[in-house]
Amino acid sequence: MRIYIFLSAFLVILHNCLKIHAANCTCRTATEDVNWFLLFKPVNQLMGKIISPSNAAWTNDGANMNSNTNHALVKTLAEWMEPILADMTAVGYSNMPPRSTITSKTTTSKGILMFGNETTDGFWLLHTFERAFPNSASWSWPTKFTSEGHMVLCLSVGEDNVPLIVPALQYQEVVIYFGQVSSEKATEFADLTSLIDGSLSTITPPLWNKQSITTLNSALSADVYSKTASSRLEMYGGFLNRVMVVNMRIWAVTDNTLTTTCGGRIGFVKVVQSPVTIAGTQNDRSKDKSQWAVIEDQPVFCFTTNAYSTKQRTVAGSATCINQQAVSNLFTTSAANFIACPYG
Repeated sequence: MRIYIFLSAFLVILHNCLKIHAANCTCRTATEDVNWFLLFKPVNQLMGKIISPSNAAWTNDGANMNSNTNHALVKTLAEWMEPILADMTAVGYSNMPPRSTITSKTTTSKGILMFGNETTDGFWLLHTFERAFPNSASWSWPTKFTSEGHMVLCLSVGEDNVPLIVPALQYQEVVIYFGQVSSEKATEFADLTSLIDGSLSTITPPLWNKQSITTLNSALSADVYSKTASSRLEMYGGFLNRVMVVNMRIWAVTDNTLTTTCGGRIGFVKVVQSPVTIAGTQNDRSKDKSQWAVIEDQPVFCFTTNAYSTKQRTVAGSATCINQQAVSNLFTTSAANFIACPYG
């Protein structure tokens, strides 16, 4: 009888521990759980700059990013870096996966989607880091990251957003390097399972997609624009401007095949001049992996994955556009100087 009581108590404690462990899938800054954050790592610096619901202006992260404690990425990815429990749902994808030398030439997206099954909360983390982040592995910092600029957008989302995120990832043609769906969520996340194993229905025209999601408590709304490699759409002037019917200023890698556009009142793409000042730091285009756009006369900021180049017409990608005034204001200031229309 004593053995039975002890075993029962142990199982209850173990179950409760797993519940607590599995519940920790959310966006985190160094100091708190948040509905979202935007992190920028400046060129040639280790200290990240962060914006969150608690900080409407750029603020230093909790620690340098080569540290294994007390900064937003380490905090948010704590569950990802531990052995992933069987009762968790997790997907990691990248065109340049960790633990691999493969580089996909048909997609540009990188991110992690993660949920525990004891809660409806999870996070979707979009990032620009190449060969990062391996699952079930402790935090590491390749020295080459220090000289580069990088960006991370983290959204705390409920499970009800998964049916919206899946088609976005399908159109982005993501390369999945880790995928697991909890057996308890097999029915709810059937499409996610199909995405992981490659059995989703074939995409038919139009070869682009828009999904609208919200973070927990509807704190932030985001429109996710995705395009396939066969769409033949250039991300900015060929896709976003036409769908959104806006003028935009962009910061993106360019090979000079495209520049600031000229023409009518709506549909301009204005290329931000290099170097760009963000959070008081100077960042050269050739070293900055982050790519983004701000919409003129609207409180909209877009985290983008594509370079501004004619070659990108045959590369899948995405723009995740958040409606957030403070973020828009900061990047509009950064985008004040842009390359003029070459035709006057």
